[in-house]
Amino acid sequence: MTLGKFDPGRWSDRLAQALVCLAEVHECFPDSLGEHAAHYRAPESSSGAVVMVRHYGDALLALYHGACFRKKSEQDERFVRLRSALMNALDILAEHPALAPVADSSCSARKFVVVIADKAEETDLLHILVGLTTRARELPEDGFRVACHELRELLGPNGAHDTVDLSTGIHVVLFHGLRFKEEIAIAEDMRIVPFEKVREYVDETLLRPFAPNLTAPQPWEPVGAIVKPFEWKPAFRPSDDEICLDLDWGGSFREDGERLVELLAITHAAHVVCLVTMHYCVDRVACRLLGQPRHHACYTFGRSAQSFDRSSVSRQPCATALDEARILFRQRNGARFRRYEPIVARLAEAAARSGRFAVEDRILDVAMALERMYELDQGEIVFKLKTRAACFLESDTAGRTQVFRDVGRFYEARSAIVHNARKKRWSEKKREAAFGRGFDIARRSLGKLLREGAPADWNEMVIAAAGADPSPPAT
Repeated sequence: MTLGKFDPGRWSDRLAQALVCLAEVHECFPDSLGEHAAHYRAPESSSGAVVMVRHYGDALLALYHGACFRKKSEQDERFVRLRSALMNALDILAEHPALAPVADSSCSARKFVVVIADKAEETDLLHILVGLTTRARELPEDGFRVACHELRELLGPNGAHDTVDLSTGIHVVLFHGLRFKEEIAIAEDMRIVPFEKVREYVDETLLRPFAPNLTAPQPWEPVGAIVKPFEWKPAFRPSDDEICLDLDWGGSFREDGERLVELLAITHAAHVVCLVTMHYCVDRVACRLLGQPRHHACYTFGRSAQSFDRSSVSRQPCATALDEARILFRQRNGARFRRYEPIVARLAEAAARSGRFAVEDRILDVAMALERMYELDQGEIVFKLKTRAACFLESDTAGRTQVFRDVGRFYEARSAIVHNARKKRWSEKKREAAFGRGFDIARRSLGKLLREGAPADWNEMVIAAAGADPSPPAT
């Protein structure tokens, strides 16, 4: 290790130059490592079977292991040169203050633990070296310098970021049903972004069961992402250390994300479904640079994900509906929202239901939500609901009359389902129309209740409204 004060800029420049020299030695091997990687196969520790190398990083690691640890390589001049270039790069890598306490360049396979956000996994200097080289191959120009600079920023200490900040991770909720083209601010540090903005963070294999057509030009276009960023720095520990991770899972992020998806479904009256929540997602480039190319975040599938209809259509978000969802979401921690939270969940499920009896179940969901919102007791439930909804939602005779009639028609459809009466009159198209009327009234009612609260007394509210407008709703 060099004496004196550590200079991170000089360290990354020296490491980049060492990697350039190492890459030049690679040219001594045929077929860009392909033939050699096939010759050096990695043994499985459990059974002793051998596995052919398939990825460039795996091939590179096999080559480096061959140069460092196989006796036959000592008889090959190419491997002697490769080993010398490797040792030079490893010596420089091990000089960094973050790595020096746990790494040993004289034993490149010495294992230590790297903590990346929510996980502690073993790695070694060779894996980090491979990560740097594979990252450099992705970059259009000056790849080794940029890759070493990125690693320097990750490890710290560093100055102001002048490349992509890889130490910012995200918690993310992925949902289906609305096609977002731009970033939308929601509340505090939460925002909605198009799926393309989070592709470098999430494990797409989790979404494959939900993709309607993976061969389409943009199969993930109907998928949106609710994200909340967090800052992290890698930490390195000896392999024999006991490591305790202090995780808060993003606070209440999962619950907040699911509430927002529900409000988007309600305000858009659309099939919007929470697919999966992923905690502690970090950039794949950062993982690769730290020797963990297959790092995966923790995840939880949404409650409606298993019943998700892959053929369901998506739509463009509506600015008015987005504003309404944002306003209601910002009240999520208040007593009023907690009071109506079960109704929020029921209406969202009604909007997203699929299956053989979807329309009938949606109508029943809306009916239960309306009866709870308007606090109906026994006796004349339908009439009370019609008058209360009409007087609560509208201030003029024409508007109240329309609400009064729409509730009545909706409840005719509900009664036909519950009592199996006159079912032939209610075609699929008519039931869909009835659901649309009922859902719109429920959506408006919920929004007003969350913004303003319920009247102190529903009966007095109806009497006061009738006194202000002498023309009662027609039956």
